[in-house]
Amino acid sequence: CNGAIMVFARGSRFLWGAMREFAQTYRDYEWGWNGPELLTRVRRKCPHDVSVLLEDRFYPFHWEEVDTYSTSGSPSEQVAMWNLIQNR
Repeated sequence: CNGAIMVFARGSRFLWGAMREFAQTYRDYEWGWNGPELLTRVRRKCPHDVSVLLEDRFYPFHWEEVDTYSTSGSPSEQVAMWNLIQNR
């Protein structure tokens, strides 16, 4: 759970749990513990209070594939390539 995009309802038990977990277990020497690992820990405790979408919903291709999909073609060729990526 990386927290790339998070939306919470007012009074979210997940969000309150994350704030409680942060305050109780903060480690100033270990960034991952206070960031993505914190979200993962809280999600394990409150699995029904959060929905996680697969990363391809936000990142249609891996950053290492950029050269494969990049083009210097016309705008219509670029739109066609984008549509191809979205439909794979």
